[in-house]
Amino acid sequence: MTAVIVIGGGFTGAALAIALCRRAPVPLDIAVIEPRVEFGRGVAFSATDHDHRINAPATSHFVVGDDAEGFDRWLRQTGRVERDPEMTVADGSLFPRRTELGTYVHLTFEQHAARSPSGSLLRHIHSRATTLAWKGEQFHVSLENGETLIGDLAIITTSNEKPRPQAPFAMPLTTTIPILVSSGDPVAGGLVTKPGQTRWKCHWSEC
Repeated sequence: MTAVIVIGGGFTGAALAIALCRRAPVPLDIAVIEPRVEFGRGVAFSATDHDHRINAPATSHFVVGDDAEGFDRWLRQTGRVERDPEMTVADGSLFPRRTELGTYVHLTFEQHAARSPSGSLLRHIHSRATTLAWKGEQFHVSLENGETLIGDLAIITTSNEKPRPQAPFAMPLTTTIPILVSSGDPVAGGLVTKPGQTRWKCHWSEC
C-alpha cells in the first residue's frame, strides 16, 4: 500500500486527505500530521470570536469537490442557522462564524476516516513534523514526539503561525495604545476617548 504523509492538517491538509480518500484508484495509507486535536481548523478556522466570520458565502467553501452545497446544507440541517440568525444576509446566503467551517471540515474528515470510499487508511498523527529527508527512495519525517514516519509521497500543507505584532509594536498582548487596531468594538467597549483618538485593546491571538 502506497504511504502518503501529509504535513499539516488545517483546511488544506484535511481537504487534500479527503480528496485522496475519495479519488484514489487503489487504497492508500494516508497519515496526516497535525498537532491540534481537530482537523480542518488551522490558524484560519480556530478563531472563537463571534465576529470572525467567513469572507464569502458558505456555498463558496467546500471540502468535497462534487458537493459545493455541502457546507451550506450542513449549516441548515444542523440548526446552526437558527442559533445564529446573523449569518443570513439579505439574499439568503450564509456567512457563518469561522469556527463553524472548522467543525464541518473536521467532521467530514472523521467520516472519511471511518469509511473511506477507496478503502484507504486515513489516520491522525497527533504531533509536529521537525525534519523531512529523502532517504533510500522514500521520505523520512521526524516527529516532535521522537517517532519517524516513512512514506512514498510527502505533501507539505502547513501555513503560518498565529500573527503577532512585530517590532516596534511588539508588546504584551493586553497593552492598549493609540491607533494600533486589532479587534473589538471601540464604541461599545468605551475605548473611544474623543474624535480622532481611538484606543483599542490588542487581541492578537485570533487575528
